[in-house]
Amino acid sequence: MAVHRIVREALTNVVRHSGARRAAVSLVRHDDRLTVEIANDGAGGGAGELP
Repeated sequence: MAVHRIVREALTNVVRHSGARRAAVSLVRHDDRLTVEIANDGAGGGAGELP
């Protein structure tokens, strides 16, 4: 449930702030870790990686 909300918020931010025409969501599971990546072709400045 948390991942769904994080992805939804990230995509909302892409639409509102980046001017992107495309966005891609990547979920990678490795052992007990999940990496979520949202990439887009917008011109907005990124916030960077979360710890």
